[in-house]
Amino acid sequence: MIKVLVDLYRLKEVNSGLGYFSNQLSSSLIENQTEDLGLTFMIPNSRGSKFSISSNIVFASIFKMLFSRFNTGFDVWHSTSQFPKVYPGSKTKFILTIHDLNFLIEKPNLQKKAKYLKKLQNKVDRADAITSISLYTKTLIEEHISLKGKKVHVIHNGVESPELFAYKRPQWASNKKFFFSIGYFTAKKNWEVLIDMMTEFPDYNLIISGFNNTAYGKSCENLIKQKGLNDRIVLSGTISNEEKSWLYAECSAFLFPSLAEGFGMPAVEAMKLGKPVFLSKFTSLPEIGGDAAFYFDNFDKKSMKLKITSGLQTYNADRKAHEDKIKSHVSKFDWDVAAKKYIELYKSFE
Repeated sequence: MIKVLVDLYRLKEVNSGLGYFSNQLSSSLIENQTEDLGLTFMIPNSRGSKFSISSNIVFASIFKMLFSRFNTGFDVWHSTSQFPKVYPGSKTKFILTIHDLNFLIEKPNLQKKAKYLKKLQNKVDRADAITSISLYTKTLIEEHISLKGKKVHVIHNGVESPELFAYKRPQWASNKKFFFSIGYFTAKKNWEVLIDMMTEFPDYNLIISGFNNTAYGKSCENLIKQKGLNDRIVLSGTISNEEKSWLYAECSAFLFPSLAEGFGMPAVEAMKLGKPVFLSKFTSLPEIGGDAAFYFDNFDKKSMKLKITSGLQTYNADRKAHEDKIKSHVSKFDWDVAAKKYIELYKSFE
């Protein structure tokens, strides 16, 4: 039996993309576990009472963080974060999952970019195998990191269909047609262009959900006030899965003008319901959306309006055919498929 530790330390950030990734991957790994595979999950202490899917649990203690030489007893150690807090002993094979190199876009100066690249290079140097969640991320890794002959394995994330949750209409939702977007409020989400664009869509509302108690969230609130759009744009904050599912199902379109994504899960969630999505052409989004999505040519509000208006006309002209095409495209983003690929990689070290 090959013994594998899966590092789920980022479960402490339960509402983040990494928290979602950790939770979904661990569940699917257990569902696809075979008799010759022994799985142990390392979780933060704060999640101990909530993580009940397996009895094979260890905690990411300060001792484990400080003294990697004592982190033994496993054949393979899989870090699901590209900047792990805990490392295995030197004799244990180490798999590192890299989600994105968004710091190349987000960090404001060359010094900070170089600092993060060096930090990531150190992690890659220790790793025996590298995985990335998109071909785009793989390309960036190969361009900016010295792999020294190591292969980068692309394993796309799975995405749950919103249909798995009962729909719940938020109490604050109106009866007006609306566009929807969702994510953690950071500048890379580029939602200010949607806010500006809404001056061109008087017959629609815009709902943007996700944790917004950030500096960027405050700037979006201020811009909404400046544009006089308080009655037509809702920044809902975090929402339940049931509310999110209702918003995906009922929106006229999903809009995602993000400047930097390692994957782009919200876009896939919308597409799982066959909804029309309008994406930026940056980073991984063209790979994820393929020819089943529409893309903004630029962020001029009149150009965005034209793209959405023409795209919705195309979509609604043969709605059933477009829904089927969209759903077929994103069917490959499945957690069972991803888990089986990770398990195959684990067993390659036997």
